[in-house]
Amino acid sequence: MTVEKVGNRYGVPRDAVTYLFEIHHPEMGFALTARAVFRCGDLMVPAATHTRVTAYENMGEHRSEHAVKLAANEWLRSLPL
Repeated sequence: MTVEKVGNRYGVPRDAVTYLFEIHHPEMGFALTARAVFRCGDLMVPAATHTRVTAYENMGEHRSEHAVKLAANEWLRSLPL
């Protein structure tokens, strides 16, 4: 995983910070790129607006983009929050 601080999108407050995450999971055959906005150390709400997966990549034997998204979703849901 790599994390990069990037510029805020239009409408994001100046005191918020946006990060771009690149996650490569060869065992599950996917890579994804996501952005998340943090404000005062917490994910900014609404999360559906400020936390987004922006790209998926098939790194394995998945037969469709939908299958890649399912594999990524399975992994994301397994993370302890």
